[in-house]
Amino acid sequence: MGFAMAAGVSLGQGWDLDDHVAVVGGDGERVYLTTLDGTLNWVRSLDQTWTLHSAPLLGGPLRLESLVPFRAPSWSALGHLQHVAMHPDRPVAVMAAVREGADHLDLFLSYRRPDDTWSEPMPLDGLNTVEDEVFPGWLGADLVFASRVDGRFHLHRAAAAKQWLRAERVKLEEMSNVHAVGMHEAGPNLRWVTVQLEDDGPLKVVQWTGYNTSKSLATGWTLCLDAPQCQGANLEIRTATGSLAAQSKDACLALDALHMEDVWKVTLAGCFDNKVMATAVLRDPEGAEVRRYGLSAASGWTFTILPLDLLAGLLNRGAADGSDWPTSTSMWVHFDHAASDLNREALDALDGWVKALGDEARPGMGRWQVTGHTDASGTPATNKALSRARAEVVAAWLRSRIGLAPASVGVRGMGSREPCCEDDGLNRRVEVLWVPSLQ
Repeated sequence: MGFAMAAGVSLGQGWDLDDHVAVVGGDGERVYLTTLDGTLNWVRSLDQTWTLHSAPLLGGPLRLESLVPFRAPSWSALGHLQHVAMHPDRPVAVMAAVREGADHLDLFLSYRRPDDTWSEPMPLDGLNTVEDEVFPGWLGADLVFASRVDGRFHLHRAAAAKQWLRAERVKLEEMSNVHAVGMHEAGPNLRWVTVQLEDDGPLKVVQWTGYNTSKSLATGWTLCLDAPQCQGANLEIRTATGSLAAQSKDACLALDALHMEDVWKVTLAGCFDNKVMATAVLRDPEGAEVRRYGLSAASGWTFTILPLDLLAGLLNRGAADGSDWPTSTSMWVHFDHAASDLNREALDALDGWVKALGDEARPGMGRWQVTGHTDASGTPATNKALSRARAEVVAAWLRSRIGLAPASVGVRGMGSREPCCEDDGLNRRVEVLWVPSLQ
């Protein structure tokens, strides 16, 4: 099993740091991880404040986030909240916390009422033990958490069909004798697991797989470029491990025999014109259009097909675009040189994105992070101030357009320290991230 340092993590690898790192959730586009000083004993530090980061869903560099999990007034009876996991689709939260009079972490549930208030936390007494239960999360409607009933932390899964009152241990092949304290499932073949592989060593996040290798796409599935403007460009597909799975010789790529439960990263290779936009069209064996994906220099000429899209969404023709692919939770807007005001193109892009989010992004739902960037043409001090001003303008627009509380929107300026592209016009940007699972 291979690992990589966070600064150089590539597709399909995990996070191996000097500090402790644990996976705590995801939003369909990014995975969220938390870190703690690696010189500390992590078991005895579960009641400390960990630092939140995000990273690309398939693995990549950590990015510090200033997002703070929500704590409802009705949860005041609980002591330290070690972790809160909001269900992405249902008005329910599970949390690991210390109840009054106890000296260890237990699991609790709280439901969001129609008036957006939260119920008092209910202890899951069928799952709680005299030992710690930590880092709870969701696997669909089921709960997953870690408990150390036998001295080591092991992952457990509680089925919603059994009303969460019974839990079975999750068996991790090749990792049976290690501490396993958290898991996030981004797809059937993309599970990030938090483990301690060495005694007294730091926590790491690794990929755990284990799928049915016989599940491959039927003959006839294709992915084709729709009127590409780059002569000689072709499509490449890589799996979650980074290996090349398929490559087109012309505008169309046959997907025969690709594994249905894998995560595919699709890249348009051979296109160097930053002004070009291309579209990839996915069609089923009957030739029906299932989904369209946009490619541009701003996205690095890549997009990701998650296995859930294939297994559940591709045959759903009800959505406007032919699938039930989740609405994007992040976007970029671009600025004119040395300017911090929103031009018409940026305003239209923001308004279209917010309309696409719909009622899910109403006030009180989720946390927002707005990050400004510049090109490298100014001094560091000038760029820092300009990037912050750009972020403030976008944050003010969001507060006005959606009615967001100021405390729910984080704002920061990075200057020119994090360029995305060789094109300065693309570097003059503000990145907006909405995390619905952080209430």
